[in-house]
Amino acid sequence: MPKLFQFLHKWLGFLMAPLMVMWFLTGFVMTYHRSFPRAERASVLKTLDDLSPSDTLPHPAEALALYRSATSPDATIVSVGIEKRKGETLFFLSGSDGDLLLRSSDGNPYPDTPPSVADLKDLSHKITGHTLSEIDTITHPDQWVPFAGRKKDLPFYRAKISDEAGTEIYFSGRDGSVLQKTDAHRRLLSYIGAIPHWLYFRPIREHTDLWIKLFVVLGIVGCVMILSGMIIGVYRSLQARKKGIGKWTPYRDIWYKWHHVSGLFFGIVVLTWMFSGWMSLDKLPEWLSGPMPREGFYRLSDPSTISGEVALPESTMPRGLSGIKKFSYRLYFGNLIYSVESVGGTEYFTPERKPLISEADVLRFIKEQLPDAEVTRVELTDQYTDDYLPHPSGKHKPTLPVIKVETGEGTTIYAGVNKPALQVRNKATRLNAWAYQRLHSLKFLWSYKHPILWRCIMFLLLTGGTVVSVTGLVLGIRLITRRVRKSPLSRLAH
Repeated sequence: MPKLFQFLHKWLGFLMAPLMVMWFLTGFVMTYHRSFPRAERASVLKTLDDLSPSDTLPHPAEALALYRSATSPDATIVSVGIEKRKGETLFFLSGSDGDLLLRSSDGNPYPDTPPSVADLKDLSHKITGHTLSEIDTITHPDQWVPFAGRKKDLPFYRAKISDEAGTEIYFSGRDGSVLQKTDAHRRLLSYIGAIPHWLYFRPIREHTDLWIKLFVVLGIVGCVMILSGMIIGVYRSLQARKKGIGKWTPYRDIWYKWHHVSGLFFGIVVLTWMFSGWMSLDKLPEWLSGPMPREGFYRLSDPSTISGEVALPESTMPRGLSGIKKFSYRLYFGNLIYSVESVGGTEYFTPERKPLISEADVLRFIKEQLPDAEVTRVELTDQYTDDYLPHPSGKHKPTLPVIKVETGEGTTIYAGVNKPALQVRNKATRLNAWAYQRLHSLKFLWSYKHPILWRCIMFLLLTGGTVVSVTGLVLGIRLITRRVRKSPLSRLAH
């Protein structure tokens, strides 16, 4: 049996060692800078004109009629808003037949128009405040826009900006929308962090199914390789003690010795990171985790259908606000809410200027949508818990306060009070959170509350994993070097 494990660990280790070294080294960067560059919402909004006080929202009956005239007679709407482009006020409507952008003047669809050079110069200046120095035409997915879903926007136009940051903006060749915004600093951090860590290499990432399957296969192979190594490591240590040739390891060669000892201490860390990396794109089998929450719970916060009879108390711009780029309304847990989007962020409010929802609203809506769901507890909380918390780095903070609802079937929902947001938890989601986020990022309430301690622990574990991986890589290189020297071709050459 040890020979089988030795064979698996040796040859799978030779294949996986370069990836392991890459993942651990980039892990140091990911502790500080996790994200792949993207076009921030503020950059997208800067391309729109400011709305004026005279711009008003269409009432539900008017919006529904416009939507149906452009789609189908029985279509429904869930969200209505306005924005302005090139001095023209537009209605954006979302519903059962997709999203539409209509001219407010005549109700006709706003056409997709490829941007001209003048358009690109104007948009670039609006976003950055600097002038455009160069335009490149990209005819295939790019390293910074590698996603298959963006192929419909080809060709891309890459605008290089004349600023010190080395900003580059990618625009859609279909309608001129902003697809990506990077600068030299974020590109460098991504090259040594997110891109190699997540295998965001364009030839792989543009094929989503291939990218996911590759991660899953590498995760399985890596786990087998690490487990076999841990078994061999324990076996060698026991043999060394039994024969009295060493306390921890029988090896005298420095690389074998360090690989063995570091594997004994950090092997479980390497295994959990490999497994949790695999789980980032996969889920535990249902026989182990149990079923996921019912789909109906996830849909509770979705915009509900807006009938033509819904009263719209406020259709004009809110007073006292400037720089509004988008103004819209929808239903959230059955309540009418407005959203006002500006470069500085998004504000939500109700006609009565009160919290978006209350405990009574949530209970009523759950009873309407899921009449068989038994609510056992409901409470308002403004504190994060182990079940509802941000990443330890402090990014991606879920909204607070929230209304927490527990049900008899073991499902818990967290509904935002001042922002339309929903998270759903049950046994399956919690086990999958353990399999990925808790094992991979040490995502716990204590780690969020003590970020310095979290980083120190992460650096210690990453250092141990790096030692295991680097020594394994060296041993793999030495293995192949010996094999090459012993090969018939090598002997003939001499």
